[in-house]
Amino acid sequence: MRKLKLFHQLIAFFATKSSGRKPPAYLASQAPSTSHRLPPHGAHTWVVYLHLCCLCAAVSYLGGSLLYPGGSYHDRHAPGFDHFHNYLCDLWAERSHGNVHNPARPFGIATVVFLAGALTPLSLIIRRLIVCASSRTPALPLLLMMGTASGCLVFTPLHDLAIGVGFIPTAVGFLSSLVALARSGYVRIAWLGLWPFCTAVLNFALWTAGWAPFFTPFVQKVALVGLVVWALLLGAVSDTADRAST
Repeated sequence: MRKLKLFHQLIAFFATKSSGRKPPAYLASQAPSTSHRLPPHGAHTWVVYLHLCCLCAAVSYLGGSLLYPGGSYHDRHAPGFDHFHNYLCDLWAERSHGNVHNPARPFGIATVVFLAGALTPLSLIIRRLIVCASSRTPALPLLLMMGTASGCLVFTPLHDLAIGVGFIPTAVGFLSSLVALARSGYVRIAWLGLWPFCTAVLNFALWTAGWAPFFTPFVQKVALVGLVVWALLLGAVSDTADRAST
């Protein structure tokens, strides 16, 4: 019961809206009409989809890591899947770095599909929470959804193209969403979102530059864990906001 209470306190902490630099009259004047918002039931439905995608991605990732035969970019003879030295894309490769058949491939594909699919309900939840509307607000979900499209292509021969084309608009949409959330009063959850954003940008920069230091797979995992944690917290914040408005 104590752990459950601490969890609710954590959600309440991130769900608490800051008054920010704008007075309530300004926020009211900038608030979108109710026709642009999802009703509470619809918003909760997207939260459920988000949780399911994150759960399925986690289960697929753990299953694939258990089946991966071994080998990494830096050590082809390493046994099994090392969470600190193997990239996520190693799971969906047809053959491992040890040049043997990779039975983890279906699980790796499922992992990235579920992770990419989670960006769609996540973008709609963010849109639901944004109060300070602007001319760019409607485009935010579309930019985040680019990650869904490109993420479903990374296990194909279009891997490099999908990452190169899909990451930039997705990152722009994510950063813009953090700014919009902060302007809407959700400053704490917006600051927390810098965790997955900054590590993802670092990982992309290392990949683009062609650098592969030993810590790069760890940076990738930190970004993915940060995104999942942030998305789950945001879903809980959305449910809390809906309950407070009813």
